[in-house]
Amino acid sequence: MPESSDLRNLWRPSFPLLVLPAVHLVLCIFVELNPSEGSWTWFPSLFVDFPYSLLALLLSHIVPSGFVVFGLFGTLWWYFVGVVARWILVNGY
Repeated sequence: MPESSDLRNLWRPSFPLLVLPAVHLVLCIFVELNPSEGSWTWFPSLFVDFPYSLLALLLSHIVPSGFVVFGLFGTLWWYFVGVVARWILVNGY
């Protein structure tokens, strides 16, 4: 059973853990500032966020802002992916 300090360290931000979310956020800011024609605007984010993007398509009907759906929640998705990757590397799975 992992100790609570191990779990806190798992979620603590570090530079490698923040690289993917930062790159994703930059991509979303670029897409927001340089929209494409029609419904293809958020396709780059839809493509790189694949497992999450299925949920994002549902969220986009509830939350009207694509930047909130893809920019904010997608960046949190990539942070979660980094936490899971760190957990796998630390535990040796």
